[in-house]
Amino acid sequence: MGKVEISLTMAATSEEIAANIEVLSKIKEALDTSSKSKVKKGAGSSSAAVKSEKLEKEEAKEPEKKEEEESSSSSEISLADLLKIVPEKAKAGFRDDIKEKLQELGADRVTKLEEKHYDDFKEFLDGLK
Repeated sequence: MGKVEISLTMAATSEEIAANIEVLSKIKEALDTSSKSKVKKGAGSSSAAVKSEKLEKEEAKEPEKKEEEESSSSSEISLADLLKIVPEKAKAGFRDDIKEKLQELGADRVTKLEEKHYDDFKEFLDGLK
């Protein structure tokens, strides 16, 4: 392996590491926000607990509506799923194909890809053989 190939591999690996760090930071923020809201809910008075119970009952009454909203607004594929697949495909020699597809979808890297494109991008990755 020549110096140029090693440099390219190191640069690509650095990009992947940076992307993974960015994703992990977002996950950490989401978890921090989630745990803070749980603490606030638990620290309130009994009236807060009653309000929480009422909300849970209302949510239980409308599960079908909630499921429909979730299925129409979210992808079955997560960013984490894509970030597991992309390095494998890149190492298999499809780096240029991946970059080209990302550009077609309006992103310069996987972490910048809009969620609405996750399924299409996953199908594309699955087709790389």
